[in-house]
Amino acid sequence: MAVSSSALILLLAAALTTGASARSFSITNRCSFTVWPAATPVGGGRQLNNGQTWNLDIPDGTSSARIWGRTGCSFNGNSGRCSTGDCGGALSCTLSGQPPLTLAEFTLGGGTDYYDISVIDGYNLPMDFSCSTGVNIQCRDSSCPDAYHQPNDDTDHHHQPVLLMVWPAVTPVGLWTELHAGPNWTNDALVITNATTTVWWRTGCFFDKANRWQCRTGDCNSSVPCEGDPVAPVTKAEVSVLEGSY
Repeated sequence: MAVSSSALILLLAAALTTGASARSFSITNRCSFTVWPAATPVGGGRQLNNGQTWNLDIPDGTSSARIWGRTGCSFNGNSGRCSTGDCGGALSCTLSGQPPLTLAEFTLGGGTDYYDISVIDGYNLPMDFSCSTGVNIQCRDSSCPDAYHQPNDDTDHHHQPVLLMVWPAVTPVGLWTELHAGPNWTNDALVITNATTTVWWRTGCFFDKANRWQCRTGDCNSSVPCEGDPVAPVTKAEVSVLEGSY
């Protein structure tokens, strides 16, 4: 993903299994000035100075959700006012922002997650919105082609689906791969004779700030190729093949 030097960056970490309880969002201010991002119906809002990141976990099933940036704000506790994107004078928003504002919109659940950028309510900040397994969409001005500009705009490329990605692991052979939605993984060495071969999915895998590999489900002691058993909860497939049985 190409990162702009001046934009509000939203990353949806979507490498989660269908039916997962939440999605992780990272909102980073790469503008040269302070921005006060807001999120409804989950999240509220906070202040982000240049370079700071706000991490949010949004529950599965959240629909018609919005994230936007506010500018020129002054708050005393939870009360104040913003020049753009103000939501009734609150720091932690429960209402939609006042136009003009650049909107990140998303719906989670129902088998597929979707996300987009809208300038139907005007434009106030440059924005990138991307998914860890999907397309990066950008808006740099009020005429940006990646954004919705009117309510009846049905251009397909504006509304991006989130693609599921998993990291299957196999023990005791220590095999693994990164598997996007759709393709199959075939490997003749997956099953060995006279032993029990275990296969399971890992989801939400990433390298943390200390460069350690971690998975939200199915993790095996922070190892990329697994040697031991996964951490519960996990769904496992086990296969035993005896020598001479095939």
